[in-house]
Amino acid sequence: MFTPRLDRVKRSGSAEYGLLANRYLFGFEAKWIQGGVPETGELLGTPGIQSLADPGNSYSFVRQMRLVPFGVDDIVRLAAFTAAPLLPLTLMIWSVEELLTRLIKVIF
Repeated sequence: MFTPRLDRVKRSGSAEYGLLANRYLFGFEAKWIQGGVPETGELLGTPGIQSLADPGNSYSFVRQMRLVPFGVDDIVRLAAFTAAPLLPLTLMIWSVEELLTRLIKVIF
């Protein structure tokens, strides 16, 4: 349900931030390397190389977007919380030794 919309947002965000970063880098080069006056003066507000990292950090958030709104950690957490109430019932059906033997067989 979320995947098509997240895919569109990721693609459009990637394109928009890519264009912004491209303009910023050309302006940075024009101002600091070639010594000219850049067309993007409002983007180059702070004079320094640190300001060059800021668009990269913003762009990394767009690149890290996932196509599903959950991750592996969320799935593991949900499975653990779902299985926790079943543990007393499992101990009523099998002994602890038999349960550990079955668990070891599954793992190894």
